[in-house]
This record gives sequence, C-alpha cells and structure tokens, in this order.
Amino acid sequence: MEKKVRSMAVMNPYDAIGKAHNKGLDYVVENLNAQDDIKHERIVELVSQYMVSLTGKGTHDKDCAEMNEAFINNYVSVGKALNFLATRSSAELLKEGKFNEKQVALIDAVLCVSEERALDREGTIKILQNIEERMLASDLSTKELEVPLMLVSIAKYSVDYWMQQIKNDKSEWKNFINEDFAKFKWPWKADAMGALTGAGGGVIGIIGGAVGGSIAKALGLI
Repeated sequence: MEKKVRSMAVMNPYDAIGKAHNKGLDYVVENLNAQDDIKHERIVELVSQYMVSLTGKGTHDKDCAEMNEAFINNYVSVGKALNFLATRSSAELLKEGKFNEKQVALIDAVLCVSEERALDREGTIKILQNIEERMLASDLSTKELEVPLMLVSIAKYSVDYWMQQIKNDKSEWKNFINEDFAKFKWPWKADAMGALTGAGGGVIGIIGGAVGGSIAKALGLI
C-alpha cells in the first residue's frame, strides 16, 4: 500500500528562530562602529549581549562590562562556534553532531544549494521552502527534525534579510560592505553553518552561532 504523504499545509514551528536571528543581525550592526578595526572579540561580545536578552536574564542594552554568568556562558558558546566555523568542514560538523543519515541528507540539502544562485534571492528562498516542505513531510521524529527545521528557518530568513537591506537606503550595512551593495553575496550559508556549530547549546546556542557566523563571514573575519 502506498504510503500517505503528510499535508504540505504545515508551518515550520521554528520560524520564530529565523526572526530572532534577523533581529540579532540588526542589533549587532547597529552597535558596530565602522571607524573601528572590528575584530572577532567585538562580534562575540555583541552577539552574547543579544543572546542574554533572549534568555530573559538581562537586557542587551547593558554594557558587556557588567559581566554575569549568562553573558560569560554565551560568550564561550559564540567564541567556540566561530572557531569551529573557521576550522571545520560541514561534514566534520555533521559527524560531531551525531546526526543520523536522514538528518544529514536534509541538512546537506540546505548547505548544498548552489552558490551560483547567490544573487537570485527569490529563487533561493523558493528552493529553501521546497526543502522545508520535504522536512515537514519526512518520517523523522519531532526531535530529529528540530535542527534541520531550525537551520532551514535561519537560512530562509537570512536570505530575506539581505533582500530587505538592499531595498533600505538607510541600511547600516552600507557602512561595512566595501563593494556594490546590491551585488554583495550575503553569506547565508555561514548563518546555517553557524547554527550547526551552536546546536549543542539548544535554541539560544543555535541563534548565537548563526548570528555570529553570519556577521563574521560578511565582514571577512572567517
């Protein structure tokens, strides 16, 4: 008997993570100074401040000099994520994450979207939505789908984020991108890879890894 396919009229329950990722990008770029020599440490500080705000254990408006356990833990998490991004391949990250074969296939589908499509942002989002539908229709358990669905949510929102920045004449990113703004290839895969490195830290770790990876790659730090 042919297996019944699940309805496609299902939302990604992790889309709030994609939205939180984009807000994190805004927070970091709004607090960077284009006149400074931006280093990894500053990116990690700002992402950690934002992560603290997501846990409800403080506000990201506080100066990072006000050290607390939540900030320190997040700083370590994001710092490790950036180090992994700089030194590990996606295959190594997947192996370390101990994902099963079906999870790996779905995550790979996101990471293997052609780089040649970098400027076809609408087309890229459509491809990611199709991958997302495959995830939602798969026979993986709810637990097994967590990381794949978080990654594809972050990827979708990252591509959309850059589309919105290009349309925004007042985008803060214009102060940091030293090339044709409209043709800049936003490194959305670094967001997905960063999320993968932060997966061990749960939802907050995934968001922190994604935001940190995204900005570090965009600014040429990794």
